[in-house]
Amino acid sequence: MPKLQVVLFDFDYTLADSSTAVVECCNAALKGIGLLPAQPERIHRTIGLSLPDTLASLAGEEHRHRAEEFRLARALRRGDAGEDHSLLGNGPSTHFSL
Repeated sequence: MPKLQVVLFDFDYTLADSSTAVVECCNAALKGIGLLPAQPERIHRTIGLSLPDTLASLAGEEHRHRAEEFRLARALRRGDAGEDHSLLGNGPSTHFSL
């Protein structure tokens, strides 16, 4: 039997529903950078997008360049400003090995 090489999990809406926390975090970050909060339904539609795409979708394309500021505001909300463990990361950056 072949040795298991990879285990892949689809977290959101499969193992758990973190959408309430995502909404709270996104709205706190939007407020943190001086933007208006978004409706939960709009934020739900951004789950899985990159942070630049999320910010552009929620606040307008003219704010895309503020993605790093948005990321830091989200990290401060979560209490990990020095690390990016985002569910809405900037793309694939982490892998696990067995």
